Amino acid sequence: MTVPTELKIEWEGVAPGLADKRLSLSAFGEPLTILLAALRRIASNLVGDALEEKNVGRFTNAARQLDI
Repeated sequence: MTVPTELKIEWEGVAPGLADKRLSLSAFGEPLTILLAALRRIASNLVGDALEEKNVGRFTNAARQLDI
């Protein structure tokens, strides 16, 4: 059974187009890649802790399947 997860993003700041609610997602390429890596690391650590395995530097197969 999978449990749906919701990520809420609050847009604020001075990015071009933000005031018009027309923000380009292309501006978030690198930050989204960093977020995905962090989520995969967290998932990998959770799986490793549950199985009492320590694979430093490697994502578990379950973590590699995670996507945003």
